[in-house]
Amino acid sequence: MAATLRDEGVLLSGRAIEEQPPHYLIGAVDTPVEPSPNWSPAPLFAKIEAGARFVQTQFCFDPALAKNYATALRSAGMAETVRLLIGLGPISSARSARWMRENLFGVDVPDTIVDRLEKASDSAAEGRRICVELMQQMQDIPGVDGVYLMAVQDQQEIVRVLDESGLR
Repeated sequence: MAATLRDEGVLLSGRAIEEQPPHYLIGAVDTPVEPSPNWSPAPLFAKIEAGARFVQTQFCFDPALAKNYATALRSAGMAETVRLLIGLGPISSARSARWMRENLFGVDVPDTIVDRLEKASDSAAEGRRICVELMQQMQDIPGVDGVYLMAVQDQQEIVRVLDESGLR
């Protein structure tokens, strides 16, 4: 419906929009997975066929997983007009990391990150450092067009991550 409205200027009823059609960008969501031999990105490609021009993923704290996922999407023919954004965010503690891993569908927080958070004297600061490092690593992955940041409970953490990354 949104793509027809945007691209053709036609409402669901079939009536044409009298004024300028809307100019918006339609996105889709997906969960990065380690592609198995029988894996298919068909559900994501259906969203792209329906008009999505960017894809945002669930949190992905594993650059190797992001690389394998992006490579598989490119190999499957994900169009150049679709942009892939990997979801990242600062994790405030090892407890939060374990909770995310156990309770958020499709989120895997590697043991190395949990260990770093457990050993840190200031786990929130360490979580920001990890996020900045992951941002830097994701920018080098072919097929990953960027990241977007999410913070749980403390939105100011995003501002702190951006400050520490030097991107602001």
